[in-house]
Amino acid sequence: MAVTVISADGDMLDHIVWRTCGRAAGPLEMVLDANEHLRHVPPVMPAGVTVVIPDAAFALPERPVFKLWE
Repeated sequence: MAVTVISADGDMLDHIVWRTCGRAAGPLEMVLDANEHLRHVPPVMPAGVTVVIPDAAFALPERPVFKLWE
């Protein structure tokens, strides 16, 4: 089921996606495709912008974590 998030003053889309999905790379593009109106919203969002996070953004496989030092 898709999740709807309402922005707070000063939110940024990548941070909303990261908070909701646990990562931004991958889901961010899906969120932009699902929310055409966001292309006209400034990078630092005002309060009250509706952002729909589609189901597919949660279904992406986990990405491996690379550590420089063990």
